[in-house]
Amino acid sequence: MKQMRDALVCVLVFTLILLTGWAIRIERDADTVVRSFPGELQSTRAAVAQQITDTRKDVLDASERQLAATRCGLLRHITAFRTTVGASAATA
Repeated sequence: MKQMRDALVCVLVFTLILLTGWAIRIERDADTVVRSFPGELQSTRAAVAQQITDTRKDVLDASERQLAATRCGLLRHITAFRTTVGASAATA
């Protein structure tokens, strides 16, 4: 009976040693992950800022193209109106 108890105590101590080793390893891995957060956040922030800048540029370019097209169309209408009004005034 004493030998069985001693064997179980040895198994228990061995298991506790293994669990402690795994706990230390998990803690080190968690520490590595937490230490990498600032770098990851900084690179993500830079990538998002670049995407925002690119999107703003795309929107401004599209707006400028639409404004130029509207301006050209408006100038054509004004020219046509002036021609029509000028022709009407000349015949009157």
